[in-house]
Amino acid sequence: MNTNVSVEQQKASLFIARIAFSMFVYVADVEKDITAQEVRRFQTLLKETAWSENPDLLEAFEELREKYSTFWSAYEDGRLTVTSASISEAMTHVSLLVGETRDKRLRKDLSRFLERLEGGIYGVKLLQGDQKAKAQARKELHRIVGHVRETPPKPEQEQPEGTRPVLVVRAPEVKTPVQSPIPAPAPASAQAAGVRLWQAGKTRVRCVSIVQETHDTKTYNFVAEPQVLFHFKAGQFVTIEIDLKGQTLRRSYTISSSPSRPYLLSITVKKVPMGWMSNWLFENMIEGMECTISGPVGKFTCADHMAPKILFLAAGSGITPCMSMLRWLADTPTTTEIVFINSVRTPADIIFHQELLYLSTRLGTRLRLAILPSALSPGLPWHGPVGPLNSDLLRSYAPDYLKREVFTCGPPGFMDFARSLLQKMDFPLRHYHQESFGPVAPAAAAVAPAVPAGTVSPPVPALKPTSGASIAVASVIEAPKPIPAVVTPRTMLSPPVSVTPPARTVPVRSTPNIEIKHSGERFASESGQTILEAAEANGVNLTHSCRAGVCGACKMRAVSGDVDMDGGHCLSSDEMADGLVLTCVGRAKGDVVLSLQ
Repeated sequence: MNTNVSVEQQKASLFIARIAFSMFVYVADVEKDITAQEVRRFQTLLKETAWSENPDLLEAFEELREKYSTFWSAYEDGRLTVTSASISEAMTHVSLLVGETRDKRLRKDLSRFLERLEGGIYGVKLLQGDQKAKAQARKELHRIVGHVRETPPKPEQEQPEGTRPVLVVRAPEVKTPVQSPIPAPAPASAQAAGVRLWQAGKTRVRCVSIVQETHDTKTYNFVAEPQVLFHFKAGQFVTIEIDLKGQTLRRSYTISSSPSRPYLLSITVKKVPMGWMSNWLFENMIEGMECTISGPVGKFTCADHMAPKILFLAAGSGITPCMSMLRWLADTPTTTEIVFINSVRTPADIIFHQELLYLSTRLGTRLRLAILPSALSPGLPWHGPVGPLNSDLLRSYAPDYLKREVFTCGPPGFMDFARSLLQKMDFPLRHYHQESFGPVAPAAAAVAPAVPAGTVSPPVPALKPTSGASIAVASVIEAPKPIPAVVTPRTMLSPPVSVTPPARTVPVRSTPNIEIKHSGERFASESGQTILEAAEANGVNLTHSCRAGVCGACKMRAVSGDVDMDGGHCLSSDEMADGLVLTCVGRAKGDVVLSLQ
C-alpha cells in the first residue's frame, strides 16, 4: 500500500511540475518571444517558495528544478505540448490523484503562483505587458485553475449579510495556443522611443566601436540601422555578410555581448593566417562601416539549462559564448554559483582578461575563475597555474563538479578531451553541453583564386582560400583549405595545425539530377558534391549560412529521392523522419526533388 501511495504521489508531483512549467511558457512564449530574463526570473521563483506551504506544490517545484533541462528540451522538441487544453487535462489528472481537499488547496496555490508570475506580491513582473495575446493567455489560466470570478453577482442576487460570496467559475475552455499575426511589440519604454525588437532574419548594422582584445583578436560592436533591441539567448550566434564588388562573403560568429544590454551587439574575432573573413575584418572594418547580419541561431545556451551551479570550460576563442553567458548571469538577478576555467596558449592570448578579473571581484564568492596558460609569455609576469586542464585541477576549482551543469567550448580536440575527462570522473553527461560541430564540406568545383605563399590579405575583390577541418557555432578559426568564394564556415580556434579530413565516399550515381520544386530549376551533382556545392557550380542560388550543418538555414524538404548527410548536423530525428535535409552537408544518392519547408 505504501508503495502505491508513493507511486501515486510521484505521478502527482510530475503532473503538477508539468502544470507549473506549462503555465509559465504558455504565457511567456505565447508569441514565441520568450526572453532570457524571463527564463532566469522564472528559475528564481522556483527556488524561492516561502510564500507556499502546500506540500504537493513544493514537491512539484523540487521535481521541476531537478528535471528543468528535460522539460525545456521536451518543449523545444515538441514532445511537450503546451495548450490550454493540455493544462486543463493535467489538472484533471491531478484532481483524480490527490482528491478533492488537496485539489482545492493546490488550485489556490497555483492561482497564487500565477499572480507571482504576473508581478503580484512577489514582484517578478515577467509576464506583464500590454500584449493582448498574453493577457488572454493569463485569463485562460485563471479560468483553468478555478480562482477567478467569471460572472459578478447581479444586484438582485446579493448575498445575505454574514455569508461569503460564491465564485461562479466556468469549465475551462479548450483552445489552441493564442498566436499573434504580428511580431511581438517592444517594451513600452522602447516603443515610446521608437525602438523595435530584433526579429529573426537579415538586419543592417553599423560598426560603432572596435576593441583590441589581444594582439590578434578584436571585438566589433554594432548597432542596427534603424535601431533595434537585440533579442537573443546568451551563447547564440549570427552570420555576418560583407558585399565586395558583386561577391558576398559570409561567416558565422558567436555574439559575445549579453542580451541584458540589448542596444549593442558584439562579435569577437581572432585573426588567423589565410583566414579571409577574419583578415578582412581586422584590416578593413572601421567605425561607421555597415554590413548585414542574420540570426540569431544556436542552442548552446545556459538560459535553457539553468542550474544552481554551473561550470564553464573554455579554450582560446571558444571563450566567446561562455563570456556572453557569464555577462548575462552577472547582469541578471541570480544566485548561480559559477566556476569558469579558461585555457589559453600564453598569458598574452587571454581574451577579455581585464573583464574576467573585474567580474571575479564583482561577483565575489559566486564566481571562481581559473586561467590556464599552456606556456608563459616572455616578459609577462604570471603567478597562476600553468599547464593543461586535468582532473586534479578540475577537482581543485570545482570539488562539487558532479552537481554542476557543464558548458564547454573550444577547439575540437579540447572539447573531446574535456568530455572524456569528465566521463572518466563519473560526471553525468546528461548535464554536459558543448558547442555543435560538423565537418566542413569539400570544396566546390569553382573556388577562389589561389593566393601566393605568405600573402596575408589579398586586394579586393580576390578572395583568399579559407576553411578548417571542422567548424563550430561558437568562435572562429579559418585554416588554409579552399572553399567556395561565396560562403565560408565559422571554425574554432585550434592549435597551429591544419587537419584536412579525408573526402567522404558516398555511393551515388555518376550524375544525379536535382530539381528545386518551387523554382523549377534543375542541375546535376558531380560525385562527392553536396547539394549546395552542386547548386553553386550551376549558378543556382540556395539559402544558406554556416555551410556545416549547424545553423539550419539551408533546410529543405526532400519530396522524392534519397539524400545522405554527414554526421554532426543540427536536424532532429523527427525532422529527418519528416523528410527535411540540409543542402550544405547533404549529398544526393540519385535523382532528388527538393522543396521549401
